[in-house]
Amino acid sequence: AKIDRLVQRFPALGKFYKQPPSSPVTHASGENFQYDQMAGSIGSNPFKYELTADDLALKERYSDKTRTKSIKLQAKDQTQPVDVSINHEKNLIYLCDVGRSIVEIFDMNGTFEHSLSDAIMSKFQPTAIAVSCDGTIITASHFSHCLHMNSPDGANVYSYRRFKLGTEGSQIHQFFHPAGIAIDMNDGYLYVCDRGNNRIQVISPDGLCERVIELFLYGVKNYPLEPIRIAHQKIAGQIVCITGAGDVMCFIPKDADG
Repeated sequence: AKIDRLVQRFPALGKFYKQPPSSPVTHASGENFQYDQMAGSIGSNPFKYELTADDLALKERYSDKTRTKSIKLQAKDQTQPVDVSINHEKNLIYLCDVGRSIVEIFDMNGTFEHSLSDAIMSKFQPTAIAVSCDGTIITASHFSHCLHMNSPDGANVYSYRRFKLGTEGSQIHQFFHPAGIAIDMNDGYLYVCDRGNNRIQVISPDGLCERVIELFLYGVKNYPLEPIRIAHQKIAGQIVCITGAGDVMCFIPKDADG
């Protein structure tokens, strides 16, 4: 009776339970009705899967939480990291912190090594960063409308010569709210998202703007696009750019002009 009430309350249980008849059912041969028995217990799986060596290796690899590391930044209210770059030649991580107006350098284990922090950097307010093979640190500032190039100077690995690149404006070598930057590690060319001017400026290793790539939706100048982040795709020989509010991604041949 209790089982009957459970089946009435939870109809899904009816598939596992067969209601017995009120009186024995007799076949023509006079034999009593035999109720069906379910083979095995509910939820049992007759097919047992054996883990292969590859399965076990993957399980061990992705269940090892110690492989995930995090770099603990200084606990300050104004800390606001906005961009990061890696120098694979020197095995260093460069963190751009606009909140404190500094660039912090870590090794690949997350150990703090050095920082670029002085009165000039504090006023500059870096918002994007890229690092070349020789360790030159290029930073862009959305607020100062220019770039800073910090080139290694002498034997001291953390001694730099600083150069300013560009001023506020819309002409060549001028920027208006520059955003993301990227370096072609093959030839050293720098690609700068000149967001406020709806274009990408291509800077040679000598610091000269060789060409400008203007961005318009479907090539129509009434619909300009604002480049905000950029990356160089080495194998395909093109640059990938995110524009506007991040709703459009452009694939541009790196030799494009105009």
